[in-house]
Amino acid sequence: MNTTSVSISFFDFERNNMKNKFEAFHLSPEIVKALSTLHYMEPTEIQAKVLPVALDGKDLAAQSQTGSGKTAAFGIPICENAVWEENRPQALVIEPTRELTVQVKEELFIIGRYKRLKVPDLFGGFPIDKQILSLKQKSHIVVGTPGRLLDHVRRGSLDLTCIKTLVIDEADLMLDMGFIGDVKQILKELPVCQIMLFSATLEDGLQELMQECMKEPVTINIETHVKTVEKIEQSIQCIPGDEEERAHTKYHAFLNTLIRENPESCIIFCGTREMANVLCRKLGRDGVTCGVLHGDIEQQDRLRTIDGFRQGKFRYLIATDVAARGIDFPNLPLVLNYDFPTGKEAYVHRIGRTGRNGEPGKAVSFMTESDIKMRQMIEEYIHLEIPETKIPEVTEEERKLFFETQKEKRKLKKRKGAEFRQSIM
Repeated sequence: MNTTSVSISFFDFERNNMKNKFEAFHLSPEIVKALSTLHYMEPTEIQAKVLPVALDGKDLAAQSQTGSGKTAAFGIPICENAVWEENRPQALVIEPTRELTVQVKEELFIIGRYKRLKVPDLFGGFPIDKQILSLKQKSHIVVGTPGRLLDHVRRGSLDLTCIKTLVIDEADLMLDMGFIGDVKQILKELPVCQIMLFSATLEDGLQELMQECMKEPVTINIETHVKTVEKIEQSIQCIPGDEEERAHTKYHAFLNTLIRENPESCIIFCGTREMANVLCRKLGRDGVTCGVLHGDIEQQDRLRTIDGFRQGKFRYLIATDVAARGIDFPNLPLVLNYDFPTGKEAYVHRIGRTGRNGEPGKAVSFMTESDIKMRQMIEEYIHLEIPETKIPEVTEEERKLFFETQKEKRKLKKRKGAEFRQSIM
Protein backbone atom coordinates (compact mmCIF):
# COMPACT_ATOMS: atom_id res chain seq x y z
CA MET A 1 0.00 0.00 0.00
CA ASN A 2 1.24 3.51 -0.84
CA THR A 3 2.29 5.13 2.47
CA THR A 4 1.68 8.66 1.20
CA SER A 5 -1.97 7.94 0.34
CA VAL A 6 -2.49 6.32 3.76
CA SER A 7 -1.08 9.40 5.48
CA ILE A 8 -3.29 11.78 3.50
CA SER A 9 -6.37 9.65 4.12
CA PHE A 10 -5.64 9.61 7.84
CA PHE A 11 -5.31 13.38 8.07
CA ASP A 12 -8.44 13.87 5.99
CA PHE A 13 -10.24 11.56 8.40
CA GLU A 14 -8.93 13.50 11.39
CA ARG A 15 -9.97 16.84 9.88
CA ASN A 16 -13.44 15.63 8.93
CA ASN A 17 -14.04 14.19 12.40
CA MET A 18 -12.59 17.13 14.32
CA LYS A 19 -15.19 18.83 16.49
CA ASN A 20 -16.34 22.03 14.81
CA LYS A 21 -16.22 24.89 17.32
CA PHE A 22 -19.18 26.57 15.60
CA GLU A 23 -21.33 23.92 17.31
CA ALA A 24 -21.05 26.03 20.47
CA PHE A 25 -23.52 28.50 18.88
CA HIS A 26 -26.18 25.74 18.71
CA LEU A 27 -26.41 25.88 14.93
CA SER A 28 -28.42 23.37 12.92
CA PRO A 29 -26.59 20.25 11.68
CA GLU A 30 -26.95 21.42 8.05
CA ILE A 31 -25.11 24.68 8.73
CA VAL A 32 -22.36 23.01 10.80
CA LYS A 33 -21.91 20.41 8.05
CA ALA A 34 -21.54 23.17 5.43
CA LEU A 35 -18.99 25.04 7.58
CA SER A 36 -17.01 21.82 8.06
CA THR A 37 -17.03 21.19 4.31
CA LEU A 38 -15.64 24.71 3.86
CA HIS A 39 -13.02 23.94 6.57
CA TYR A 40 -14.47 26.70 8.78
CA MET A 41 -13.70 24.92 12.04
CA GLU A 42 -13.13 27.82 14.42
CA PRO A 43 -14.77 31.28 14.40
CA THR A 44 -12.68 34.37 13.71
CA GLU A 45 -12.78 37.23 16.21
CA ILE A 46 -15.60 39.06 14.45
CA GLN A 47 -17.61 35.86 14.00
CA ALA A 48 -17.26 35.01 17.70
CA LYS A 49 -18.56 38.47 18.66
CA VAL A 50 -21.26 38.88 16.00
CA LEU A 51 -22.89 35.42 16.07
CA PRO A 52 -24.41 35.53 19.59
CA VAL A 53 -25.84 39.02 18.98
CA ALA A 54 -27.10 38.24 15.48
CA LEU A 55 -28.64 34.90 16.46
CA ASP A 56 -30.41 36.71 19.32
CA GLY A 57 -32.09 38.96 16.73
CA LYS A 58 -30.54 42.24 17.93
CA ASP A 59 -29.47 45.12 15.71
CA LEU A 60 -25.71 45.53 15.47
CA ALA A 61 -23.04 47.74 13.91
CA ALA A 62 -19.71 45.98 13.41
CA GLN A 63 -16.53 47.88 12.59
CA SER A 64 -14.01 45.56 10.98
CA GLN A 65 -11.50 45.57 8.15
CA THR A 66 -11.91 43.40 5.08
CA GLY A 67 -10.57 39.86 5.39
CA SER A 68 -11.80 39.41 8.96
CA GLY A 69 -14.49 36.87 8.06
CA LYS A 70 -17.45 39.24 8.24
CA THR A 71 -19.39 37.68 5.34
CA ALA A 72 -19.70 34.44 7.28
CA ALA A 73 -20.38 36.49 10.45
CA PHE A 74 -23.69 37.69 8.99
CA GLY A 75 -24.14 34.80 6.54
CA ILE A 76 -24.25 32.08 9.20
CA PRO A 77 -27.13 33.58 11.25
CA ILE A 78 -29.07 34.52 8.09
CA CYS A 79 -28.80 30.95 6.74
CA GLU A 80 -29.49 29.47 10.17
CA ASN A 81 -32.75 31.42 10.56
CA ALA A 82 -33.98 30.95 6.99
CA VAL A 83 -37.01 28.68 6.64
CA TRP A 84 -36.97 26.58 3.46
CA GLU A 85 -40.76 26.27 3.23
CA GLU A 86 -41.21 30.07 2.92
CA ASN A 87 -41.11 31.08 -0.76
CA ARG A 88 -40.60 34.82 -0.23
CA PRO A 89 -37.24 36.43 0.70
CA GLN A 90 -36.49 36.42 4.42
CA ALA A 91 -33.19 38.34 4.38
CA LEU A 92 -31.84 41.19 2.26
CA VAL A 93 -28.11 41.98 1.87
CA ILE A 94 -27.11 45.31 0.30
CA GLU A 95 -23.66 45.53 -1.31
CA PRO A 96 -22.02 48.62 -2.87
CA THR A 97 -20.60 46.91 -5.99
CA ARG A 98 -21.60 44.22 -8.44
CA GLU A 99 -18.44 42.21 -7.79
CA LEU A 100 -19.11 42.10 -4.05
CA THR A 101 -22.73 41.14 -4.72
CA VAL A 102 -21.60 38.06 -6.68
CA GLN A 103 -18.95 37.14 -4.10
CA VAL A 104 -21.34 37.41 -1.12
CA LYS A 105 -24.12 35.57 -2.97
CA GLU A 106 -21.74 32.64 -3.59
CA GLU A 107 -20.64 32.56 0.07
CA LEU A 108 -24.24 32.56 1.36
CA PHE A 109 -25.27 29.94 -1.19
CA ILE A 110 -22.46 27.65 -0.01
CA ILE A 111 -23.22 28.15 3.71
CA GLY A 112 -26.91 27.39 3.06
CA ARG A 113 -26.26 24.58 0.55
CA TYR A 114 -27.39 21.71 2.77
CA LYS A 115 -30.57 23.63 3.66
CA ARG A 116 -31.17 24.06 -0.11
CA LEU A 117 -31.42 27.85 0.26
CA LYS A 118 -31.94 29.94 -2.88
CA VAL A 119 -29.88 33.13 -3.10
CA PRO A 120 -30.59 35.32 -6.17
CA ASP A 121 -28.30 38.30 -6.84
CA LEU A 122 -29.58 41.58 -8.30
CA PHE A 123 -27.38 44.23 -9.91
CA GLY A 124 -27.21 46.43 -12.98
CA GLY A 125 -25.58 45.43 -16.26
CA PHE A 126 -27.68 42.26 -16.56
CA PRO A 127 -31.18 41.87 -18.07
CA ILE A 128 -33.79 42.78 -15.47
CA ASP A 129 -36.36 40.40 -17.04
CA LYS A 130 -34.22 37.38 -16.14
CA GLN A 131 -33.89 38.67 -12.58
CA ILE A 132 -37.67 39.10 -12.35
CA LEU A 133 -38.15 35.47 -13.45
CA SER A 134 -35.63 34.36 -10.82
CA LEU A 135 -37.51 36.26 -8.09
CA LYS A 136 -40.80 34.61 -9.07
CA GLN A 137 -39.29 31.30 -7.95
CA LYS A 138 -38.50 30.38 -4.34
CA SER A 139 -36.02 32.96 -2.95
CA HIS A 140 -34.75 32.83 0.64
CA ILE A 141 -31.99 35.46 0.69
CA VAL A 142 -31.55 38.31 -1.81
CA VAL A 143 -28.21 40.04 -2.35
CA GLY A 144 -27.95 43.17 -4.48
CA THR A 145 -26.75 46.69 -5.18
CA PRO A 146 -28.94 49.59 -3.93
CA GLY A 147 -30.07 50.92 -7.32
CA ARG A 148 -31.15 47.58 -8.78
CA LEU A 149 -32.83 46.48 -5.52
CA LEU A 150 -34.83 49.72 -5.45
CA ASP A 151 -35.77 49.22 -9.10
CA HIS A 152 -37.19 45.76 -8.31
CA VAL A 153 -39.06 47.10 -5.27
CA ARG A 154 -40.71 49.82 -7.40
CA ARG A 155 -41.63 47.30 -10.12
CA GLY A 156 -43.19 45.05 -7.48
CA SER A 157 -40.92 42.14 -8.46
CA LEU A 158 -39.11 42.07 -5.06
CA ASP A 159 -41.46 41.20 -2.21
CA LEU A 160 -40.14 42.58 1.09
CA THR A 161 -43.09 41.64 3.31
CA CYS A 162 -41.30 38.64 4.90
CA ILE A 163 -37.88 40.24 5.40
CA LYS A 164 -36.66 39.53 8.94
CA THR A 165 -33.02 40.66 8.55
CA LEU A 166 -31.34 43.44 6.59
CA VAL A 167 -27.55 43.55 6.16
CA ILE A 168 -25.83 46.77 5.01
CA ASP A 169 -22.35 45.60 4.03
CA GLU A 170 -19.28 47.80 3.33
CA ALA A 171 -21.37 50.74 4.57
CA ASP A 172 -18.49 53.24 4.44
CA LEU A 173 -17.96 52.49 0.75
CA MET A 174 -21.72 52.79 0.24
CA LEU A 175 -21.49 56.27 1.79
CA ASP A 176 -18.47 57.26 -0.34
CA MET A 177 -20.22 56.16 -3.53
CA GLY A 178 -23.36 58.16 -2.73
CA PHE A 179 -25.67 55.16 -2.23
CA ILE A 180 -26.92 55.95 1.28
CA GLY A 181 -29.98 57.76 -0.13
CA ASP A 182 -31.04 54.59 -1.96
CA VAL A 183 -30.36 52.52 1.17
CA LYS A 184 -32.63 54.79 3.22
CA GLN A 185 -35.32 54.49 0.55
CA ILE A 186 -35.13 50.68 0.74
CA LEU A 187 -35.36 50.87 4.54
CA LYS A 188 -38.65 52.78 4.23
CA GLU A 189 -40.11 49.89 2.21
CA LEU A 190 -39.12 47.22 4.75
CA PRO A 191 -41.19 45.89 7.64
CA VAL A 192 -39.69 46.17 11.13
CA CYS A 193 -36.69 43.84 11.04
CA GLN A 194 -33.23 43.17 12.44
CA ILE A 195 -30.56 45.43 10.90
CA MET A 196 -26.87 44.52 10.76
CA LEU A 197 -24.39 47.10 9.51
CA PHE A 198 -20.77 46.25 8.65
CA SER A 199 -18.14 48.87 7.88
CA ALA A 200 -14.39 49.53 8.05
CA THR A 201 -15.20 52.85 9.76
CA LEU A 202 -18.25 54.25 11.55
CA GLU A 203 -18.04 57.88 10.43
CA ASP A 204 -20.61 60.62 11.04
CA GLY A 205 -22.84 59.77 8.06
CA LEU A 206 -23.16 56.19 9.26
CA GLN A 207 -23.77 57.26 12.85
CA GLU A 208 -26.75 59.28 11.57
CA LEU A 209 -28.05 56.25 9.67
CA MET A 210 -27.74 54.11 12.80
CA GLN A 211 -29.66 56.66 14.89
CA GLU A 212 -32.40 56.98 12.27
CA CYS A 213 -32.97 53.34 11.41
CA MET A 214 -31.59 51.02 14.08
CA LYS A 215 -33.01 50.10 17.47
CA GLU A 216 -30.37 50.20 20.25
CA PRO A 217 -27.67 48.60 18.08
CA VAL A 218 -24.89 46.64 19.74
CA THR A 219 -21.57 48.11 18.56
CA ILE A 220 -18.80 45.62 17.85
CA ASN A 221 -15.35 47.02 17.15
CA ILE A 222 -12.58 44.78 15.86
CA GLU A 223 -9.33 46.76 15.73
CA THR A 224 -7.73 44.78 12.96
CA HIS A 225 -5.66 47.25 10.96
CA VAL A 226 -2.61 46.92 13.22
CA LYS A 227 -2.93 43.12 13.31
CA THR A 228 -3.33 43.05 9.52
CA VAL A 229 -0.16 44.96 8.76
CA GLU A 230 2.07 43.45 11.46
CA LYS A 231 2.11 40.02 9.79
CA ILE A 232 2.84 41.41 6.30
CA GLU A 233 6.40 42.14 5.21
CA GLN A 234 6.18 45.74 3.99
CA SER A 235 8.67 47.94 2.17
CA ILE A 236 8.88 51.18 0.20
CA GLN A 237 11.00 51.97 -2.84
CA CYS A 238 11.62 55.69 -3.33
CA ILE A 239 11.52 56.81 -6.98
CA PRO A 240 13.86 59.79 -7.61
CA GLY A 241 14.01 62.38 -10.43
CA ASP A 242 11.61 64.78 -12.15
CA GLU A 243 8.22 63.73 -13.54
CA GLU A 244 9.55 62.43 -16.87
CA GLU A 245 12.44 60.52 -15.28
CA ARG A 246 10.21 59.09 -12.57
CA ALA A 247 7.85 57.41 -15.07
CA HIS A 248 10.75 55.42 -16.57
CA THR A 249 12.46 54.72 -13.22
CA LYS A 250 9.21 53.65 -11.57
CA TYR A 251 8.38 51.11 -14.26
CA HIS A 252 11.97 49.80 -14.15
CA ALA A 253 11.76 49.42 -10.33
CA PHE A 254 8.35 47.78 -10.56
CA LEU A 255 9.30 45.28 -13.27
CA ASN A 256 12.56 44.35 -11.53
CA THR A 257 10.64 43.78 -8.28
CA LEU A 258 8.15 41.57 -10.11
CA ILE A 259 11.00 39.60 -11.73
CA ARG A 260 12.88 39.23 -8.44
CA GLU A 261 9.79 38.06 -6.52
CA ASN A 262 8.35 36.01 -9.43
CA PRO A 263 5.15 35.39 -7.44
CA GLU A 264 2.59 32.75 -8.31
CA SER A 265 -0.03 35.52 -8.15
CA CYS A 266 -0.01 39.23 -7.39
CA ILE A 267 -2.34 42.25 -7.31
CA ILE A 268 -0.93 45.53 -8.64
CA PHE A 269 -2.79 48.66 -7.51
CA CYS A 270 -2.98 51.79 -9.66
CA GLY A 271 -4.49 55.15 -8.73
CA THR A 272 -6.52 55.64 -11.92
CA ARG A 273 -8.23 53.60 -14.63
CA GLU A 274 -5.96 55.22 -17.23
CA MET A 275 -2.81 54.16 -15.37
CA ALA A 276 -4.14 50.62 -15.01
CA ASN A 277 -4.65 50.40 -18.79
CA VAL A 278 -1.23 51.95 -19.54
CA LEU A 279 0.55 49.54 -17.18
CA CYS A 280 -1.27 46.55 -18.68
CA ARG A 281 -0.17 47.57 -22.18
CA LYS A 282 3.45 48.05 -21.04
CA LEU A 283 3.56 44.64 -19.38
CA GLY A 284 1.93 43.05 -22.43
CA ARG A 285 4.67 44.48 -24.67
CA ASP A 286 7.24 42.99 -22.29
CA GLY A 287 5.61 39.55 -22.49
CA VAL A 288 3.74 39.59 -19.17
CA THR A 289 0.03 38.62 -19.27
CA CYS A 290 -2.27 40.47 -16.85
CA GLY A 291 -5.91 41.02 -16.12
CA VAL A 292 -7.31 44.52 -15.52
CA LEU A 293 -10.11 45.52 -13.16
CA HIS A 294 -11.66 48.99 -13.05
CA GLY A 295 -14.98 50.78 -13.43
CA ASP A 296 -14.82 51.40 -17.19
CA ILE A 297 -14.74 47.69 -18.02
CA GLU A 298 -18.01 45.97 -18.99
CA GLN A 299 -19.63 44.06 -16.14
CA GLN A 300 -19.44 40.63 -17.76
CA ASP A 301 -15.75 41.17 -18.46
CA ARG A 302 -15.10 42.28 -14.86
CA LEU A 303 -16.72 39.16 -13.44
CA ARG A 304 -14.85 37.01 -15.97
CA THR A 305 -11.56 38.66 -14.96
CA ILE A 306 -12.17 38.07 -11.25
CA ASP A 307 -13.09 34.43 -11.86
CA GLY A 308 -10.09 33.95 -14.15
CA PHE A 309 -7.68 35.36 -11.58
CA ARG A 310 -9.15 33.19 -8.80
CA GLN A 311 -8.78 30.11 -10.99
CA GLY A 312 -5.21 31.05 -11.89
CA LYS A 313 -5.75 31.57 -15.63
CA PHE A 314 -3.30 34.49 -15.36
CA ARG A 315 -0.85 35.41 -12.61
CA TYR A 316 -1.20 39.17 -12.20
CA LEU A 317 -4.20 41.47 -11.73
CA ILE A 318 -3.96 45.25 -12.17
CA ALA A 319 -6.75 47.00 -10.26
CA THR A 320 -8.03 50.32 -8.97
CA ASP A 321 -9.12 50.70 -5.34
CA VAL A 322 -12.90 50.79 -5.81
CA ALA A 323 -12.98 47.85 -8.25
CA ALA A 324 -11.04 45.58 -5.89
CA ARG A 325 -12.64 46.73 -2.62
CA GLY A 326 -13.58 43.79 -0.43
CA ILE A 327 -13.04 41.14 -3.10
CA ASP A 328 -11.40 38.03 -1.65
CA PHE A 329 -8.52 36.37 -3.48
CA PRO A 330 -7.11 33.44 -1.46
CA ASN A 331 -3.39 32.57 -1.31
CA LEU A 332 -2.09 35.88 -2.64
CA PRO A 333 1.62 36.22 -1.70
CA LEU A 334 2.35 39.72 -3.02
CA VAL A 335 0.74 43.16 -3.40
CA LEU A 336 2.46 45.93 -5.36
CA ASN A 337 1.32 49.53 -4.96
CA TYR A 338 2.42 50.90 -8.34
CA ASP A 339 0.73 54.18 -7.40
CA PHE A 340 1.05 55.12 -3.74
CA PRO A 341 -2.37 55.06 -2.00
CA THR A 342 -4.10 58.40 -1.37
CA GLY A 343 -5.54 57.40 2.02
CA LYS A 344 -4.37 55.48 5.07
CA GLU A 345 -7.42 53.17 5.05
CA ALA A 346 -6.79 52.48 1.36
CA TYR A 347 -3.25 51.35 2.19
CA VAL A 348 -4.47 48.89 4.82
CA HIS A 349 -7.18 47.66 2.48
CA ARG A 350 -4.71 47.12 -0.36
CA ILE A 351 -2.04 45.25 1.55
CA GLY A 352 -4.74 43.29 3.40
CA ARG A 353 -5.30 41.35 0.15
CA THR A 354 -2.19 39.35 1.12
CA GLY A 355 -1.23 37.58 4.37
CA ARG A 356 -4.70 36.13 4.88
CA ASN A 357 -5.63 33.04 6.91
CA GLY A 358 -2.19 32.78 8.47
CA GLU A 359 -0.36 32.72 5.12
CA PRO A 360 2.81 34.83 4.68
CA GLY A 361 2.42 38.04 2.70
CA LYS A 362 4.53 40.82 1.23
CA ALA A 363 3.65 44.36 0.10
CA VAL A 364 5.93 46.73 -1.84
CA SER A 365 4.96 50.38 -2.47
CA PHE A 366 6.57 52.75 -4.96
CA MET A 367 6.77 56.27 -3.55
CA THR A 368 7.63 59.67 -5.03
CA GLU A 369 8.41 62.94 -3.27
CA SER A 370 4.75 64.00 -3.36
CA ASP A 371 3.78 60.93 -1.30
CA ILE A 372 5.94 61.71 1.76
CA LYS A 373 3.11 63.26 3.81
CA MET A 374 0.77 60.34 3.06
CA ARG A 375 3.50 57.90 4.08
CA GLN A 376 3.77 59.65 7.46
CA MET A 377 -0.01 59.46 7.94
CA ILE A 378 -0.03 55.76 7.09
CA GLU A 379 2.84 54.95 9.47
CA GLU A 380 1.09 56.84 12.28
CA TYR A 381 -2.15 54.98 11.53
CA ILE A 382 -0.59 51.48 11.52
CA HIS A 383 1.88 52.26 14.37
CA LEU A 384 4.77 51.01 12.25
CA GLU A 385 7.63 52.56 10.33
CA ILE A 386 7.72 51.09 6.82
CA PRO A 387 11.35 50.38 5.84
CA GLU A 388 12.86 51.67 2.60
CA THR A 389 14.63 49.30 0.23
CA LYS A 390 16.76 49.93 -2.84
CA ILE A 391 15.46 49.42 -6.35
CA PRO A 392 16.53 45.83 -7.12
CA GLU A 393 18.85 44.93 -9.96
CA VAL A 394 18.06 41.50 -11.36
CA THR A 395 20.47 38.97 -12.83
CA GLU A 396 20.11 37.51 -16.31
CA GLU A 397 19.29 34.16 -14.70
CA GLU A 398 16.42 35.71 -12.67
CA ARG A 399 15.08 37.43 -15.79
CA LYS A 400 15.24 34.20 -17.80
CA LEU A 401 13.46 32.22 -15.07
CA PHE A 402 10.71 34.86 -14.79
CA PHE A 403 9.87 34.90 -18.50
CA GLU A 404 10.05 31.11 -18.73
CA THR A 405 7.48 31.00 -15.93
CA GLN A 406 5.23 33.35 -17.92
CA LYS A 407 5.09 30.82 -20.75
CA GLU A 408 4.21 27.85 -18.57
CA LYS A 409 0.77 26.30 -18.97
CA ARG A 410 -1.37 27.30 -15.99
CA LYS A 411 -2.83 24.66 -13.69
CA LEU A 412 -6.31 25.89 -12.75
CA LYS A 413 -7.33 26.08 -9.09
CA LYS A 414 -10.55 24.63 -7.72
CA ARG A 415 -13.45 27.02 -7.21
CA LYS A 416 -14.61 27.66 -3.66
CA GLY A 417 -17.27 25.14 -2.75
CA ALA A 418 -16.01 22.47 -5.15
CA GLU A 419 -16.07 20.01 -2.20
CA PHE A 420 -19.86 20.36 -2.09
CA ARG A 421 -20.30 18.93 -5.57
CA GLN A 422 -18.32 15.82 -4.57
CA SER A 423 -20.12 15.36 -1.21
CA ILE A 424 -23.58 15.88 -2.74
CA MET A 425 -22.83 13.45 -5.58
